[in-house]
Formats: sequence, structure tokens, C-alpha cells
Amino acid sequence: MDKKRFGSHLAYFRKKNGMTQMQLAERVNCSLSTISRLESGLEIPKLQLFEKFNKVFEGFGITYEELSMEEIFEFQRAKEELLIAIQNGRAEELDRKLMRFKELMDEEDLEHKQYYVLGYLVYMRKNGMTIEEFLDRITALFEIRRKLPKLHEISELKLSRIEYMMIYKMGLAHMSVGNDKQAMEYIKELIICGFGGDTEYLKNRTKDVATSYAQMLIRNNQFVEAEKCINYVMERIAENTDTRLFFQSLILQEKLFVARGDVEGAKLIKDFIEVAERLVNYMQHKAVKACDL
Repeated sequence: MDKKRFGSHLAYFRKKNGMTQMQLAERVNCSLSTISRLESGLEIPKLQLFEKFNKVFEGFGITYEELSMEEIFEFQRAKEELLIAIQNGRAEELDRKLMRFKELMDEEDLEHKQYYVLGYLVYMRKNGMTIEEFLDRITALFEIRRKLPKLHEISELKLSRIEYMMIYKMGLAHMSVGNDKQAMEYIKELIICGFGGDTEYLKNRTKDVATSYAQMLIRNNQFVEAEKCINYVMERIAENTDTRLFFQSLILQEKLFVARGDVEGAKLIKDFIEVAERLVNYMQHKAVKACDL
């Protein structure tokens, strides 16, 4: 049950029992504004208040588990959407997602605070905050839960999503002022940490981060390192993807094209497989040469 449906449910039982909002507020010992917000679908009651409603209204018809699980799912969606907005960094999108997240967050929860404040800092950076202040405030934000690790320690830690994003934003901030060496050190550590992580989010996020790292290496004419980075990413992707099944499916599709008389489709798949094999062999050969340098 979502907040709006609960609000309608509460209003129905209140009216059915001949109570005003003020009378109900007095019965359950809460403010009139709380009853108003609940009935308007703006929030969900805490467990203690919900149990009071259950006592006032016999046969209320719902359990708190039904109510709280919907709230949890709704918050998780808001959290995911804010993280994407932080990653994209578009001011208008950030503004919307921050407002939504703030409605649902627990202001006493330090991790929730990190999500909200990082979003705000990225928004303010887009609106003129200096790099120096941005970096200082992200460092302080990270350290409300634990001390910011030294660069060489990052790859050894188990980072939460928001911690990973904070460090990534720090790396990008250094890159934006031409401090590529510092930026690359941050991002290299995140790549190692992310591929060693235990969640699909971090593994997928790390593929994007590795792309940024390879681009920095190419821009700095560090071609050997860029090649190592690309090979490393491709190996990690291969480890986490059933490439054998992918190519088996392509071969089956080729047979289907042949059976249907689709000569062009069959040739495209055959050419693709041949080129893929040549490319893998070529890259492996280059990787061996790079290791010898």
C-alpha cells in the first residue's frame, strides 16, 4: 500500500467513526498537521503511531509490514535515481531528485546524509562552487562515517555505493583542473576496488570508470598503460559474462538464417565471428608485447 492509498484509508475510517482530524489527533496523541499530512498522502506513520490507529479503529485491515515495505521500495527508488543524477551531474535533474530524496530520507542516518549532501555539492559545483571548496567539502562529507583512506588503501576497502561515487567525483574534480596524475591515481584504485567488489552495481559502475581512466591515459600519450587498462577491463567483463553462450547463440542464429535462406544475415554473423577471433588474437599478442616492455 502506498502513501496516498493509506491516506485515503485513514480518512475513510476517521469519517466512518464520526471524528474530525483534530479529534483523531487527540486520540492518538499527535499533532493535527501530522493527521493532515498522512491523509494527504505526504508521509507514512511510524510504527508506534500506526499501532495507535489500529487500537482506535477496529478492523483497520492492513499490517504495518505492508505499509513499511512499500515505503522502503519507494525510498530505494529515490536513492537509485539520486545516485544516477549525481553521476550525470545535470543541475535540473539533480534539483528534482534531491527534493524527492529529502522527502523520504531519515535525517539522522549518516549514509542518507551523504547521498543528499553529495547531490547538493555536485549541484553547487555546476553553479560555480570552486574546486578547492568542492574537494574540501567532499572530504569532510566522506569522513562523517569513517576517515578518508589514503590513495594506496582505496583498492583494499569495501566501499559503499556512495563512498565509491564520492571518491570518483574527487578524481574527476582533480582532472578538471589539469591534475591528471592525482585523478588517475584515484580512478586506478577505484577500478581495482570495483572489479573486486561483491555487487553487480560496483562491477558495472567500474566499467564506466575504467573508460574515463583509459581516456585520460590516451590524452596523456600513455598508450601502453591505456592498452593495459582496456585489456584488464575486457578480461573482467569476460569473467562476468557467459561469452561462450553468446557465441553459441550467434552460431544458432547463423544456422537459422541459412535455413530461411537469409544469405546476408548468415554472412554478417560469420564475418563478425571471424573478425572477433582475429581481434582477440591480435590484442593478446599486443598484451604480451606490452608486458615485455
